[in-house]
Amino acid sequence: MANIMNLSKDERIFLAGAIKSMILTDGRVTEEELQDIDDLLIKDGFDDFDERLADFEEKITNNDEFWALAASIKGAEAQGVILEHLYELSIQDGFPNLGEKRFLNDLQDQWGIEITES
Repeated sequence: MANIMNLSKDERIFLAGAIKSMILTDGRVTEEELQDIDDLLIKDGFDDFDERLADFEEKITNNDEFWALAASIKGAEAQGVILEHLYELSIQDGFPNLGEKRFLNDLQDQWGIEITES
């Protein structure tokens, strides 16, 4: 899996917000989900997650702005890295929930790419 720190600052801002958005798809945050995020961030080297999440929360105030930020990420490599990390997070419990699947599908549709399940 590619190192998150190779993404641009704006791409990391989007990824931090997308992680939060995906975790909130079922309307609740569990201790296990928080631990999964911590484990993924440590494993994948997302050293500035807290700062980029704060940037996201300051910059993005609604759904339209979220999808506009997603649309601003043009590079296929960055898009793939983001989707790969989000998918990895979604399967920490064995399989993505319905909300996570919808979120990932919407993002794939936005970018016109698909992730392959390993």
